Amino acid sequence: MSRPVRIAVIGAGLVARRSHLPAYAACDEAQVEVLVSGSVERARLVAAEFGITRVLGSWEEAVADPEIDAVDVCVPNHLHAPIAIAAARAGKHVIVEKPMALTVAEADAMIAAAREAGVVLAVAHNLRYAPIYETVKRVVSEGTIGRPLSVRAVFMHAGPDEFWGATSDWFWKAEQAGGGALFDMGIHMIDLVRWFVDRPVLEVTAITSRTLKPTPFDDNAIALLRFEGDVIASVQASWSARPFPDRQVMIHGELGHLAMGRSVEEPLVAYVLGGEHGQKIVPEIPKESTRLNPFVHFVRCIRDRAVPLTSGEEGRASLAVTLAAYEAARTGCAVRGRWS
Repeated sequence: MSRPVRIAVIGAGLVARRSHLPAYAACDEAQVEVLVSGSVERARLVAAEFGITRVLGSWEEAVADPEIDAVDVCVPNHLHAPIAIAAARAGKHVIVEKPMALTVAEADAMIAAAREAGVVLAVAHNLRYAPIYETVKRVVSEGTIGRPLSVRAVFMHAGPDEFWGATSDWFWKAEQAGGGALFDMGIHMIDLVRWFVDRPVLEVTAITSRTLKPTPFDDNAIALLRFEGDVIASVQASWSARPFPDRQVMIHGELGHLAMGRSVEEPLVAYVLGGEHGQKIVPEIPKESTRLNPFVHFVRCIRDRAVPLTSGEEGRASLAVTLAAYEAARTGCAVRGRWS
């Protein structure tokens, strides 16, 4: 495919405007042909900002358009699966926002539709493409701190309303959101921890609470994961962190530990065995990701017929672990399985 990949972006909200559309605008290999929104007036304003010439009010029309190669699904959670499945069946490549679906059954249907159509299915778990987390993955994979033994991951901010400035209320509706802070924030860290440890998750426990936000689910949550090989991890998610966000990762291994967020000057530091007080290592963090971002990576996977880093199968596993955490919190019992 020598011409740019022609994309229909479905959804014109804040995430599309701040993340998806700027990434495509900076990519010569992609061309956003259509912007779709239930609010055509809003879509026109956003389209004008990014030089998009066509606006539609119906995602079905975009999916059926033979001039479209790929569909970017950037809408409320409950619409992810139906749009992605329809797009795949129409022969379109698909990238979908996280969480990829509301249920594992929906995720399985999305994966099956993409496989049967021979199209790429990617999930926009964007933190895997952040240079600092790529560096964490590299340092762990190189064995600098030895075999990982335990992980602590935290992702907290003031919520989609206060932190993002979102005006839509779908976050607070059970049938549209499917979950609260754990579904919105925790799934990011569950995905990262799975990537860092690179072993199947075998057991999940969790507790959740609702203290400030009008969600029917949780605005604070802590999940505990046990991986194959007895590696354990805690993931904390919150929509009540003020006055600024809190995002941290710490990994303890047989030979030392790796921590982020210690200082602006040293955003990532490893301490390993050696000498009287150990050896300090400050890994170099590239200015940009080797894959740039999930959207450029998606476009290149289409061109190269490659499997995305955050494939449908990876998105399914992170979704399944997150849903297991909700079940554990609801029942008060550990949930066991094998998610990889």
